[in-house]
Amino acid sequence: MIIYAVLPFIAALVSYFWLGERVGLRLLGAGLAAFVGIVIMAGAAASAKDVLGVIAAFIMTATFATQIVHTK
Repeated sequence: MIIYAVLPFIAALVSYFWLGERVGLRLLGAGLAAFVGIVIMAGAAASAKDVLGVIAAFIMTATFATQIVHTK
């Protein structure tokens, strides 16, 4: 669930590269803080299966963010 909270920031970055929308410093800072939280959480994973689950959740979040931008 924590990884899914990064969805707005990923959508903003996808729209920046795909649609050329502007991204402010506040959004970049908040996105960076959220990404650091994910790295800390993934670093605390107990086993390789936990890390695979975190990676799968991040891929799912990035894919959904791309779908959101695509429908825009």
